[in-house]
Formats: sequence, structure tokens, C-alpha cells
Amino acid sequence: MINFTPQQVWATISIANTLENVQLSPEGKLINPLNLISIRMMATTAFPYLAINEEICQLLKFSIDRKTQITMPDGNTFNCEKVSGVVLRFGNRSDMLGAYVLPGNSTPLLGAIPMQLLDVIIDPEQNKLIVHPERPDMALTRLPGIRLPRYK
Repeated sequence: MINFTPQQVWATISIANTLENVQLSPEGKLINPLNLISIRMMATTAFPYLAINEEICQLLKFSIDRKTQITMPDGNTFNCEKVSGVVLRFGNRSDMLGAYVLPGNSTPLLGAIPMQLLDVIIDPEQNKLIVHPERPDMALTRLPGIRLPRYK
């Protein structure tokens, strides 16, 4: 049996809503840059997804895509909303994904899957979130179990 000990640290992450006020020129260039804000999030391997709170959702004017339920580690279940078009930036990494919206000013969570997409890790020696040291210039995304056709 593998013993898994979740890791967690506080990290400052830039976040934006790609679906709010994004305008392209006729040539397809971005006219107005993303309205990125920096927030403190708990980066944790104990939670798989990205979760923002209602305050961040309202501040960045996210539209609710759907409603769902979340079960917490203590077994409590509550209704939750989900948004899409969330851009995350950390260091030289960025990605776009969806997020669960937690009530009120709950702690925003950067879970294991967004950390994998950004190719960042929790460094236990420094006790902080860092860009993967083996790939400082570009993120590596793994697609397990997928075989692409070979082209000649």
C-alpha cells in the first residue's frame, strides 16, 4: 500500500476571466489584455480541482455554467456552482480551466490537476510552490494512455 501524505502551501496566483471583455482586432490580435488579479490560494495535493470563492467570482464577473454538489472530506455535502474560462498564471506558466465556486470568502484552492497543468510542484524544502525545476522554460503536460498516430 502506498502512503500518500498531502502537501499544501500558500501561493500567490494570478487569475483572470477570459470570457469578460475580451476583444479581438479584425486581425485576431487581443485588443485589451486580461484583467489579471493576484490572489493568495492554498496549493494542495489533497484536493484535485481549482476552487475560487464567491467574492473572486463576483469581482472577475464570472458567469455560472452549472450547479453541482461537492462532498467534503468530513462527509458533508453542499451545493456548488461551476464557472469556466478561468486563466491561471504562475511564474512563466499559464493555463485555462474551470473552477468550483465555494461559498463567501472561503479559501481558494489550487488542486493537484491545475498544478499538473501548470507543471508546478510544492517544494517541501522551501515550503513553497515552484515551477518544476526539470522544466523551467516550458510546462510538460502528460496524456496517459493516449497513442497518437505516427506521421511520415
